[in-house]
Amino acid sequence: MSEANRGHVLLVDDDPEILEVTAEALQGSGFRVDTARDGREALAFLEAQEPEVVIADVEMPVMDGYELCRRVRASGRSEIPFLFCSGLGASDARLEGLRAGADDYLQKPANPDELVLKLTRQVERVRQFQAASARAPALNAAALAAFESRLLRGGASIDRLGRFELRGILGRGSMGTVFKAWDTTLERWVAVKTVRAGAGMAGFWDDDLVRRLVSEAAIVARFNHPHVVAVHDVRDAADAAYIVMEMVDGLSLEALLRSSGRLGADRTAPLVGALASALAAAHALSLMHRDVKPGNVLLGRDGTIKLTDFGIASFVSSHTRGHGFGTSLENVIVGPLIAVISFVCSIGNVPLAAALWSGGISFGGVIAFIFADLIAMPLIIIYRKFYGTKLTVRVVALFYVAMATAGLLTEGIFALFGAAV
Repeated sequence: MSEANRGHVLLVDDDPEILEVTAEALQGSGFRVDTARDGREALAFLEAQEPEVVIADVEMPVMDGYELCRRVRASGRSEIPFLFCSGLGASDARLEGLRAGADDYLQKPANPDELVLKLTRQVERVRQFQAASARAPALNAAALAAFESRLLRGGASIDRLGRFELRGILGRGSMGTVFKAWDTTLERWVAVKTVRAGAGMAGFWDDDLVRRLVSEAAIVARFNHPHVVAVHDVRDAADAAYIVMEMVDGLSLEALLRSSGRLGADRTAPLVGALASALAAAHALSLMHRDVKPGNVLLGRDGTIKLTDFGIASFVSSHTRGHGFGTSLENVIVGPLIAVISFVCSIGNVPLAAALWSGGISFGGVIAFIFADLIAMPLIIIYRKFYGTKLTVRVVALFYVAMATAGLLTEGIFALFGAAV
């Protein structure tokens, strides 16, 4: 790499003197340098253009370096190397920086030669990655299906999704596949969860769904909680997308229950406490999971308890319910019918209503189902005994129409205020 083309660096520091001195030193070594005085200014710069490397201080007003790094990673810019250069040299500060997604951590005052050498190597890695990406197949549903097929056959070649090498399959579901992958930049194992049209999602796949996936993943990436699986990256295309998540070395609660059976109170209490803590923190950010089940609870070999699938469960759940008036009308008609057929009434319909909601029925459909207490089979028999068959048919029909209408109106009112999803 020539001295005149060592790379484009974004330098972020709230100290004007350090910013000026460091920029001059890097420019003297052949780097093109842009500067920002805080995290927000850096994010604004990144929206306009992308440098080859970002180097930032940790302690800054408004937005510290850790949050800046997390937001850079959450925005999908995982290929840009991020280095910290800070006066905080304690091991916990360094670990926090690496957890936020940084590639390296230097302590101030940094040795100029060491800084130049590390930046040069990061730029070389970025350019090698860009060259490899140009030769790599485009991300689409067909490519993801081919990757899965080759791994199932045990092929010797290694497929890549960006900087991630797909090394194995952790699980397969109706929406896509979870791959075990190696992050070639940060040199760590990750889980890559893919979703694609044609894998159980073709009926409601559209551009808005993909944008929602990216948005949800960005929220989860900023949601730093010890009992939630961290999101590192997200990528999308016209008919496919994937989320890169923290790899949990262990098994799911579903697998544990299958092998061990019922858990005792000594094991259940920590699980409930961890999940309640994770969900409470998520709800404080208006983030809903909607698919909490044993299969989405991961238990690490080191004793960690992690809730996974926030990003995917949330956006898929909302889209399976969000297909306009026709679907809502169908659901409010079917809801009371399920109540009558299932022969439930009073408190008995609450758990079944929860099951219907988890299964994808609309909010209005669930409300109409709950209202169907009035036409449960025992009551229909009583109506017929006292009022006769003809009047009973009229009463049941009137109640049925009223329930469906009430379900539609309730869903509409809640949606108007952003409370139904």
